[in-house]
Amino acid sequence: MEQPNNIGNRVKELIFRLNMNQSSFAKSIGVSQNAIFNTINGGSMPRYKLLSSILETYSSVNKDWLLEGKGEMFINEPLSNQSRSGGEYLEQHLRELESEFKKELIEMRKVFQHELEVKNRQIERLMDLLGKGKRVTGTGVFRKLPLIKELQRKVVARGA
Repeated sequence: MEQPNNIGNRVKELIFRLNMNQSSFAKSIGVSQNAIFNTINGGSMPRYKLLSSILETYSSVNKDWLLEGKGEMFINEPLSNQSRSGGEYLEQHLRELESEFKKELIEMRKVFQHELEVKNRQIERLMDLLGKGKRVTGTGVFRKLPLIKELQRKVVARGA
C-alpha cells in the first residue's frame, strides 16, 4: 500500500506546478484546506473524495502518477492549459464572492433599516416627552433647550 506522505509529496508538487497554494487548491477541488494539509504532511492517507476531486477537476493529471507515482504528472496536456483551469476557477470564485457580498449587503441594509426605524421611534417618543418642540429648519435640533436642560437635571437628580 502507498505511504500517505508519498501521495502527499505528489499533491504538493501538483499544487506547485499549478501555481496555487493549499487554500486555493482545496477550494478548487471542493475539499477543506485541512484535508490538503494532512495529506501533504503525511497526517493521514487521502480520502477517495480528495483524490477523485483532483482527477475530476484537473482531468489532465495522470491517475497513475497521482496514485502510484508512475509516469508523468500530466497526460498529453501542457501545463498552460492547467493554468487556464486555475483562471476559470478564479473567475468562478470571484462570481461567488460577488454573490455573497451582495447577499451580505442586502442583509446589512435590512439591519440598518430596522435600526433606523427603532431610532425614529425613539426620537418620536422623545419629541412627545418634550412637547413636540419646534425644529430648527433642516437640522432636527429643538428650540426648547431650557426644557431639555430641566429634563437632564431631573434625570441626574434621580440617579444621585
